[in-house]
Amino acid sequence: MKLRINASIITGILFCLIAATSSLVAQTFTHPGVRHSRGDLDLMKSRILANQQPWKGAYDNMIAWQGYGDGKLGRTPSSLNFAPAPRTTIDVGYYEKPHIGFDEALTDATAAYIHAIQWYITGNSAHAEKVMAICKAWGTSLTSISGDNAKLATAWITSMFCDAAEIVRTTYSGPQDWTAFDNMLRTKFYTTMYDFAPSGFNGNWDALMSQAMMSMGVVLNDRAIYDRGKNYYLSGKGNGSLPNYCFTDGTTQETTRDQRHEQMGVLALANSAEIAWKQGEDLYSALGNRLLIGLEGTAGRVDAQNFGAYPGWDIPYNHYHNRKHLATPTMDLFKKTTEWGGDNWSYNTVGFWTAMTFRDLGDPNPNPVTPPVPVPTPIPDTRTNLALNKTTTASSSDTNIAANAVDGNLETRWSADAYPQWIR
Repeated sequence: MKLRINASIITGILFCLIAATSSLVAQTFTHPGVRHSRGDLDLMKSRILANQQPWKGAYDNMIAWQGYGDGKLGRTPSSLNFAPAPRTTIDVGYYEKPHIGFDEALTDATAAYIHAIQWYITGNSAHAEKVMAICKAWGTSLTSISGDNAKLATAWITSMFCDAAEIVRTTYSGPQDWTAFDNMLRTKFYTTMYDFAPSGFNGNWDALMSQAMMSMGVVLNDRAIYDRGKNYYLSGKGNGSLPNYCFTDGTTQETTRDQRHEQMGVLALANSAEIAWKQGEDLYSALGNRLLIGLEGTAGRVDAQNFGAYPGWDIPYNHYHNRKHLATPTMDLFKKTTEWGGDNWSYNTVGFWTAMTFRDLGDPNPNPVTPPVPVPTPIPDTRTNLALNKTTTASSSDTNIAANAVDGNLETRWSADAYPQWIR
């Protein structure tokens, strides 16, 4: 745990920088983008309306979903009577302590996605308007995001909100007002994730943040935000970049941790590659198809343990197997198992049922180009650490003492061995 300068000060500084440059970096993207092209949406619509499986069954499961954790609040997300529950604060710590506002945000973001899909399938404009109402409610209410897990929580929420908003704002012809929502993306979500995870953190964090930034860049038509996520994918210094997460022997940075988090990492990288593909860029083939090597290795380990797969494998499998006709022997075997279909709808997978959305038929688009790997440019940090070397007391400590929280060293931390846990 690290004590940091007041978040509102950082947000204000970054917002000034973003506002000063946003007009210069806005460029046209292909829309709908993010993880759904219009071709994807049309194919999904035709299969669902024709009652084809597994797409119709997955759609029905989506409609029946009741929300996540404390965010349920007796609401049915797919219903037009669904009322958003925006909070002013999202505060998420390690091991979910504290755990404020996150379940509501993720349930509402996922509800927005569900209504976006229903809008496209049914053509009922009330679903499009519900998406806009949910997004506006959070955009006008949220004032702060905090806690040791703030970056990770923000990445999950951002990706789902962006999937939903992109579908409606690019396919619905009725009146639209995204001002508050766009401001939230820039001044709350982007500023929280801007500098990625501290050094030494497990790579799924950075991989999820890269995906979220690329999603946000497409939605906002902001090339600078999109490129920040894309460039980190290609050459970021943390554990969540492609070269630092997927190794040439098929292992990943989180292989020895567990296969649940390992799947989070490789599938977040795959989602980033799919977003880029929709925009005419090929991240899938970077570093000699390094992502495919990591996916094949991870699939074998998950399959060998009969471990529940995260929904999301269909996206990279569709690319490597159907689009590019590359050998995917381990994923081929994994796909035949019952685990392939995934676990229940989970916030760890951003509620994405790819059995419903993946194309399964290759891709008629021209081959995107592989972007060059950028050379990272260090960004000087001119902020002042107001807590540096201050006297600290804590509820308890193990080998990581309380003073570590304020020593200015990102390689050290405070941790406790008993509950309740606090530090001041």
